[in-house]
Amino acid sequence: MPGLKEQIKNAIQEQGVIAIIRGVSEKDICPLLDALICGGVKVSEITFGSFSDEETERIIQKAVDYAKD
Repeated sequence: MPGLKEQIKNAIQEQGVIAIIRGVSEKDICPLLDALICGGVKVSEITFGSFSDEETERIIQKAVDYAKD
């Protein structure tokens, strides 16, 4: 089984599109992920910068937990 870096590389190559998520609040991240998935986008990046590092980490964790379901 490939490592995480290889899995990410393969997903990006297969998908061809990466959603860059910036400035999306914790309450809006799951609806946004739903919309992206429904639109066929399976790879995304959540950037730091719009919120505090701690809030961004919470948003990323919420997105990861949501993606596992």
